Amino acid sequence: MNIGDKRTELPSLNTTFGAIKSTPMEGRVVYIHPAGRFYTVEFTFPLSGEKFRKSYFFEDRA
Repeated sequence: MNIGDKRTELPSLNTTFGAIKSTPMEGRVVYIHPAGRFYTVEFTFPLSGEKFRKSYFFEDRA
């Protein structure tokens, strides 16, 4: 995995009204921890164009 790669992930959206179950979304990797502990994916909402980021552990570290 490299910065700029596209990934399909299942983001959890926590709001003031509670957690929202989401469908898998495609995002772009924007950060990888130097020691390989986790990576951050930036997603874009399709209708509004607003962006948000979510971090994930690598599968072998989860």
